[in-house]
Amino acid sequence: GTFSTEVGAISSKVCISCPSGKYSTVVAANASTTCRDCIAGRYSSAVGANDSRACLSCAAGTYSTTIGANTSDVCIACRAGKYSTVVAANASTTCRDCIAGRYSPAVGANDSRTCNQALVGSFAADSFGVGVPSGAVKAQPCPRGTFSTEIGAISSEVCQFCEAGKYSELSGVSSCFDCVRGRASSAVGAESKETCVVCETGKRKDATGATECTKCATGRHM
Repeated sequence: GTFSTEVGAISSKVCISCPSGKYSTVVAANASTTCRDCIAGRYSSAVGANDSRACLSCAAGTYSTTIGANTSDVCIACRAGKYSTVVAANASTTCRDCIAGRYSPAVGANDSRTCNQALVGSFAADSFGVGVPSGAVKAQPCPRGTFSTEIGAISSEVCQFCEAGKYSELSGVSSCFDCVRGRASSAVGAESKETCVVCETGKRKDATGATECTKCATGRHM
């Protein structure tokens, strides 16, 4: 863990400690080159380290490309949508994408179980809400007026418009609401129950989810 370039020394005070981020197993070392760097993915704050075990590992979920690091600050967390189970990782490629249909908002994730499945009414997306085939960071809800029954979706294409006679005032739903009895709507992709119009005088609709009102039978009126 030390070295000295001095000839004829009479005291151990000439022995210079290897700096943090390095270590040396050499006894009676006579050059600073005997102090070896901690490899990428590891770091050491110890001064005068005499064993490679003094170089601590970057934790799973992080990586470092820095050689001779003396602080854990060099350990870079895997970004959201990724995870890594590798300890002392030395490259960003050790951070793996959440697979298709799954997402993770967690930074520095160290397990694939942090990748959640996109549920019905949503799809796996990037930070802008655009569907992606892998590495998604969030579940983007289908917008109002649409619905989806698919699990693990990767695109907004799964979001289907509410049929005529139905509506959805909420985002992220798996089914649309029917217009109530006595109302009807011909609108596709309706976002409000206000699109369900009351049947006019002389017409009726007893069923829910109607697309149009029908004329009352002769001799009857509403």
